[in-house]
Amino acid sequence: MVERGGGDPCEAEGLLVEEAKVQDARSLLRWGLGLVHRLAPREFEDQEERRVERRFLHLGEAWDGGAA
Repeated sequence: MVERGGGDPCEAEGLLVEEAKVQDARSLLRWGLGLVHRLAPREFEDQEERRVERRFLHLGEAWDGGAA
């Protein structure tokens, strides 16, 4: 992911390994996402654009006339 966004994957791996020594899994995930944003902002932006494109809203009418 970092490489696709123009970042250095070796640098990202090294930083992630060091951080994994002191973080729990959930915190490491959040930290890693921040790392992608710092090292490869293009990839992060592309991901966000894909998320926006996949959003949708579905409205339907319930049997009693309300919205569902």
